[in-house]
Amino acid sequence: MTINPRQQWVRLLLTLMSGSLAVVVPLVDLNSSHLLHPDWSVHARFHVLWAVLVFSMIGWYSLYLLWLSPWMIMTRIHIVMVITLIVNSAFLVTTALRSFYGGALADEHGGVPNLPNGWDPNLTVVIATILILAITWWLSKEKANG
Repeated sequence: MTINPRQQWVRLLLTLMSGSLAVVVPLVDLNSSHLLHPDWSVHARFHVLWAVLVFSMIGWYSLYLLWLSPWMIMTRIHIVMVITLIVNSAFLVTTALRSFYGGALADEHGGVPNLPNGWDPNLTVVIATILILAITWWLSKEKANG
């Protein structure tokens, strides 16, 4: 089966986002800034590990769908796009609800520092991911119409 150049670009962009879930999230969160943070309760650590494993497994499954699954390519692409939208939309909702549950984008006692422009790195990555996801949607839609 031949994959056209637009589909290939979509797969590559989705691979970048899925790889981030599969590999980058565990690298960032499975250390003393999150999972092993001395001030975090044991139950909070449980939830961190659970969330990181879910994100990583979703990322690996998305990579499988993009490159190895025997299903039709556009079906696989659409599933990965929805997965990516769900994960990143949940982050945005969680961010919007911070005042409700007393949360913050970063821990005042360490963790990943803000970017030079003052933006939170996690929020920056999620916004960039949503924008890239919009590009993948446009590219895949253009293929369907063209």
